Amino acid sequence: MKKVRVSNIKIEGKFDFGDESSIYKLKEKEKLYKEWLVRKIDDEKSLGIISNKVKKLEVLETKQTIFKYMVKPSELIEDSYYYTGYTLEHYDGDKLERFLNYKETVKLLRKIREAILELENNGIMYFDLNETNILYKKINGEIDFRIIDIDNSKVEEREMDYLPPFIRKYMVNGGSLDKNALIYAYNHLTVSLLGRFDSRLTPYPNIGNYNRKIAKFAELADRPKADSIIDNEYLIDYYDENQIFKSPLL
Repeated sequence: MKKVRVSNIKIEGKFDFGDESSIYKLKEKEKLYKEWLVRKIDDEKSLGIISNKVKKLEVLETKQTIFKYMVKPSELIEDSYYYTGYTLEHYDGDKLERFLNYKETVKLLRKIREAILELENNGIMYFDLNETNILYKKINGEIDFRIIDIDNSKVEEREMDYLPPFIRKYMVNGGSLDKNALIYAYNHLTVSLLGRFDSRLTPYPNIGNYNRKIAKFAELADRPKADSIIDNEYLIDYYDENQIFKSPLL
């Protein structure tokens, strides 16, 4: 990857932040700067995390076909002795909040499944599927999206740097960072998004619409058990985009 001195980038203002980083707008409008918070050069663990991220980004850059699903990294940013972060494509989309209707949500979830399976075929496993790591927008009536937290992927033999709480729960309960964990992570996101419309996925389901299999997905989303329905089947396969829910949560 191309390397640029941190003194040579022009920051316009803060854009967003996360557990591992702060993200800044650049005067170069099509790019953002992601600055890693772990930057203690005298800390061996911090250096290891940064080194792992850098090597993953260098591998990701070579896999051009993945950037229809993930934002594209641009340059590694360096200071005197270490890398501070990287610049990336500015994908001008919305977070997965409350702007999508049920039909759009089902369509988007199917596209996300297609994406994580295609990424896996390219040696990339993305487990941190949550509403803040995916941006979407509508283009000519179709929903487009990008995964934005790309440096926390598992890339070939390089592991994730930060495990989200729901993945840590899964691993404590017998899981490993493999294909089953990927299915679980996807189902966790599915329960979160479809729970806005389907009361069966909420803590207080509509008993009249009770479905044992749907209820099991909902139960295991936050209390996962390895080698169960939550990490072997896809919840989205039990939904039709043309369904109508009588008691949506929104």
